[in-house]
Amino acid sequence: MGNARARIVMVLLVAALAAVVFGTTATPAFANHRIVKFGVKSFGATGNGHTNDTGAFQRAVEAAHKSRYFGVVWVPRGTYAISGVYVGSDVHVWVEPGTRIVLAGGAIKNTPAFYFAKQGVYSKKSSATGWTVSSSVVGYHGRFTIDLSNAPTTRNHAFKFINAKRFRVANVNIVMNNANNMGGSPSSYVAALTFQSSMASRAGGPYYHPLYGKIENITVSHSPYGFGAAQITSGSRLVFHNIVSWGGIGLRFETDTPNPSRVNIVHGKGISCFNGHAAVSFSPHTQTNYAVHMTGVHATSCESGVRVAGGSGHFYRSSVKGLYVRNGSAAQVNNPRVSNPAIGAWLTGRSKSCVSKGAGIRYKVSFSYLRCGI
Repeated sequence: MGNARARIVMVLLVAALAAVVFGTTATPAFANHRIVKFGVKSFGATGNGHTNDTGAFQRAVEAAHKSRYFGVVWVPRGTYAISGVYVGSDVHVWVEPGTRIVLAGGAIKNTPAFYFAKQGVYSKKSSATGWTVSSSVVGYHGRFTIDLSNAPTTRNHAFKFINAKRFRVANVNIVMNNANNMGGSPSSYVAALTFQSSMASRAGGPYYHPLYGKIENITVSHSPYGFGAAQITSGSRLVFHNIVSWGGIGLRFETDTPNPSRVNIVHGKGISCFNGHAAVSFSPHTQTNYAVHMTGVHATSCESGVRVAGGSGHFYRSSVKGLYVRNGSAAQVNNPRVSNPAIGAWLTGRSKSCVSKGAGIRYKVSFSYLRCGI
C-alpha cells in the first residue's frame, strides 16, 4: 500500500513539474503515453506577425508526426503569419492563449490557416483517398485568435477539413475579413471552417470526407450575411458544441459541392447567432443527407432562427430541439435590390421569422420546444 502511494505521489509531482517547465522533450501524460513537444520557434518561427512562418510550422508538424510518442506542436504566445499548414496524422497543435494567427501574404483563395487533410489532396489521387487520423488544433487552457480581417483574398478560411478522421478543434476566436452592411456583396465569401469531400469520393461511397470530428468553443465575429462560423457540405459523425457566430450563420449545411458528398449523423449543441442571418441553415440543393440533429439553438437579432431552403435534395430524419429566438433591429437581412453576382448582399434590419422556409422543400426538419419572439 505504501509503495502504491509513493508511486502515485511521484507521478503527480512529475506531472506538476511538466506543467511548469513546458518544453521538456518527454513528460508523462497518461497511461502508456509520453508527450514529446516540438516548439515552432525551435524550427525557425519568428512570431512577429510579418515573416511567413508556414515553413517552420510545417517542419514542426512533420517532426511531431515522425515521433513514436504523442507528438505535440507547441505554439508559444506571439503573432504568426501562416497559410496552408497541413496537420498530419498523430499531430496535436497546442496554442498558448493570447496567440494571434494571421494569413500570410500571398495566400491564394480558398487557402486556410490549417488543413485537416492529406498533403496533395487536390493534385494526387493517392492523397485524395484515405484519411489523416488523430489530429487536433486547440487553445491550450484558453483561447487563441485567427484573424482574417486582412486576409489576402475574400476566400480565405481559418480551417479546412477534407479527408480527416478523429480530429478536434477547440478554443478559438476567429475574425472574418469584414462584412459589408451597405447593401452590396460581402467582402468575405467563405465560412471560417469548411467541411468537404475529396475529389476521389464516389457517389454512394466511399466518401473521403471528415469523420468523427469534434468542434467546440468557437466564436466567429464580423461574419457576412451568407457565411459565418461553419459550412458543412460533406461529413459524418461530427459534433459541434458551443459555436457562436456574430453575423452570418452559425452552422450552414449547404451541400452544393461538385464532389460526391453526403452529410449524415451530425450533432450540434449550443449553436448561437447574434446580429446575423440565422443560427442554423439547411440547404440541400440536390444532395441527400441524413440525421442532422441540433439542440439548444439560439438567435438574437438575426433574420431567422433557423433557415430551411428548398431544392431537390433532402435532410432525412433531421431535427431541431430547443429553438430560442429573440427579435431585434440589428439583424442582417437580405437586400432584394441586389442580384447575382453580388450574392449575399444584405442590409441591417429587423428580425423576420423564427423559422424561414423556402419554396419547393421536399423534406421535413422536425422542430420541438420553440420559443419565438422572446
